[in-house]
Amino acid sequence: MIRDDVDFTSIRATFGAASGEYANAQPFPHGVFHDIFPSDLLRAAEQEFPDPSHMAISFKGDIEGGKFAEEDYSKFGPATRALVAAVSSGPFCAALSDLSGIPGLLSDPYLAGGGQHQTGTNGRLKIHADFNVHPSLPLVRRLNMLIYLNEDWDPNWGGALELWDSEMTQAQASIPPDFGTVAIFTCSESSFHGLPDAITCPDNRFRRSL
Repeated sequence: MIRDDVDFTSIRATFGAASGEYANAQPFPHGVFHDIFPSDLLRAAEQEFPDPSHMAISFKGDIEGGKFAEEDYSKFGPATRALVAAVSSGPFCAALSDLSGIPGLLSDPYLAGGGQHQTGTNGRLKIHADFNVHPSLPLVRRLNMLIYLNEDWDPNWGGALELWDSEMTQAQASIPPDFGTVAIFTCSESSFHGLPDAITCPDNRFRRSL
């Protein structure tokens, strides 16, 4: 069930007003937003993250290390389900279309590559571009959205999302994973992003996002 305090009208106005800045952002279209979801809902969703050992997906390879993920909606808590329902809804997809200029956007009911993500100390994500063709549907991924759930995150721990130029020579934007920050970007074969430097947070902290 979508909570009544998710203000789709305000979100759509915010996204629509940011469409020009989004389209012209470098190194590729993207936007960063704050305080668009109720803080108590985000805080409750963060508290529902399981121990990493209970998450279905564990990344230990060269590209991603020290990262854990859960895509199964049935395993989410009520706040996480409410938040996922809100951002998967028609009104929110319409707001994303206003922001990105991409008509007819659909949410992914399978959350392929999505859901709960958390990365612990020494974890990293090398610079990469995501898959564009859905693994089980005849659809193409057009947008990525991340909602960060890290209260009191020390910037000295690293963990900022870096957006790199098409030649993969340097980062041109850096987005700290602070609580309530929402990062949205257009996906393409050259939308290179990641966190290439190992996170140095304490052992009892994780860089968390939906």
